[in-house]
This record gives sequence, structure tokens and C-alpha cells, in this order.
Amino acid sequence: MDKGRDQGKYILSLFSIALIVFMCTMILISFVVAVELRGSNDIALYFRDPATTYNYWPTAGLFSYIGIFVLTTAAVIGVFSFFYAPQENSLHLSFGLFSLILALDDLFLFHEALAPRWLGVLETNIFLTYAIIALALIVRHLSSLVGKAHFGLYLSIVFLAASIFVDKLDPEIFSYRIVFEDGFKLTGYVLWSSYWVRRAGRAFSSRPLTSPVLGRVDGRSAL
Repeated sequence: MDKGRDQGKYILSLFSIALIVFMCTMILISFVVAVELRGSNDIALYFRDPATTYNYWPTAGLFSYIGIFVLTTAAVIGVFSFFYAPQENSLHLSFGLFSLILALDDLFLFHEALAPRWLGVLETNIFLTYAIIALALIVRHLSSLVGKAHFGLYLSIVFLAASIFVDKLDPEIFSYRIVFEDGFKLTGYVLWSSYWVRRAGRAFSSRPLTSPVLGRVDGRSAL
């Protein structure tokens, strides 16, 4: 009886998750359609691959896309850990959402184009805002981030700071600026994501996988 009830709750939870994903997708599509109706762009512009739309080389922006994928990994791990690592759920969710913000920034060129052009916010102010958010999160979870075991996290922050510093250099003086800027940024992203993946792995291995949504998850019923 209890087993059947648990399976029913499990199926209901999966249905709820699928419904949420579907609703979010429909909201996004509705937003795109509304924007297209108010403007003059072809709606296909919002759905087709940029390389196809603008006829440029498919590998253009390769390092940028890799960085976005890496950050998205950290974001997904953070959200997943919120459900399955309750002893550190606030920590993982906070930095997971922050990783998602950085990934969306890179994907839509928020600090480089959208914010300065459409919001009138300087790129420097965006960087400062991110730094304040990161510092606030570190202070909030300081007791969980102190020690040699977190060296990878500290090193990722150093590389990301170096990327911002190089970005501010005059390209006429430093001709290879873009190589070092994106190289430092990608290295920082990889170190950042690797740290959170390893930390989540340790949290999962220390106890059985449990979720406030799905309850205990064993090998037979894991997603």
C-alpha cells in the first residue's frame, strides 16, 4: 500500500516538473512572439541558429560558448544539489543561480551590449554589481568556504578578476588582449564549475540521495 502511494507521489512529482517546464517554455515563446509583433524583425530570428541567420563560420565564438556550457553545468549542479543535498542546499542554490546569471550575461552580451545600450548602465557598474553579489555570497557562507580544500574556488576568482583587468587594457598597447582576456575567463569558469561539481559529489556520497520533492531516491527510482 505504502509502496503504491510512494510511486503515485513520484509520478505526480514528475508530472509537476514536466508541467512547469512546459509552462516556462510557453511563456518564453509568447514573450518572443509579443516582441516580434511590436518590432520589425522576422520571428525566425529568435529561433534559428545565429550562424545560419547571419551566415558566419559555425565555430565563431567557440570559447565563449564553451564557457557558457561550463557555467550552465555549475548552475544545474547547484539547483540539483538544492533538492538532493539538504545539508548544503542554500549554499549550492545561491552559487548555482549566480552561475546562471553569469552564463546568461555571456550568452546575451548583457554587460557588453544590452545593459549599456538599452539600460544606460556602464559595463564597469555591471562588473561591480557582480563583485558585490559574489562577495555577499562568500560572506554569507564564509564558514563553508574557508580552508585549503577550497583553493580551486579561490583560484577561479583570481582568473576571472584577471580577465576583467585585461579587458580594461588598451588593445592598441596590448594586441593579444582578447586571447588573454578570454583565456583567463574560460580558465576561471572551468575551475569554478569543477569546484562546485566536486563539492556536490562529496555531498551526495556522504549520505543517501534524498529530495524534499521526491523523497528518498534509490537505484531503482532515480531520475
